[in-house]
Amino acid sequence: MACGYKLHADLVGAKNIALRTLLLRQDFERTGRLSTVPDVSQDETKTLD
Repeated sequence: MACGYKLHADLVGAKNIALRTLLLRQDFERTGRLSTVPDVSQDETKTLD
C-alpha cells in the first residue's frame, strides 16, 4: 500500500462483515423485508443447459 498501512486478515474480515450488515440493514429499510436471494434482473441470471 502507498501509505505503508497494512490490515491483518481478521480486521479485513471484520470490515467485510460490518459492510455486509450495513447493506443488509439498508436493503431491509428500503424494501421492508429480508431476502436470502439477491434481487437481480433476468439479464443478470445465468441459465443452466
